[in-house]
Amino acid sequence: MDSQRFTEDNIRSVFGISKTHGFLSGTPTPDSIRPEYDAFLNIASNLPELIKNHQIQYLVDNLPLITIDSSTTHEEYQLLYSMLCLIQAGYIWHNGEGWHNQSVPASIAVPLNAVSQYFGIPPLLTHLAVDLVNWRLIDPKGEFSLEN
Repeated sequence: MDSQRFTEDNIRSVFGISKTHGFLSGTPTPDSIRPEYDAFLNIASNLPELIKNHQIQYLVDNLPLITIDSSTTHEEYQLLYSMLCLIQAGYIWHNGEGWHNQSVPASIAVPLNAVSQYFGIPPLLTHLAVDLVNWRLIDPKGEFSLEN
């Protein structure tokens, strides 16, 4: 891209930077997702407890294979990427170092691969998954600010 084509607007667009949210996604992480993806949301929403009680492996091992369909929105892709990366990491590491799982079942690997391909990034726990698309306001009715 030559220097004449670099404008503030196209740089923000190319790198996903907003004037108000910086690199964070433009909207907070939603509390819900369409019913087809509820199984992922149910696990992700209870992840700390499922890891602590060593229930995550059983739940993930028994998940059906859920296909990411073509009507999935960009915001849903963001939430799916975050949830699936966190579930994958929890599944692999829930027993601790030295006892980690060497692979993940297709029920997580296949949809995570599809979502990762959508973003053009590896199917790994990244800054995007943990922070940039995974945030909420403390006071949902308040303004976006560091304090909120």
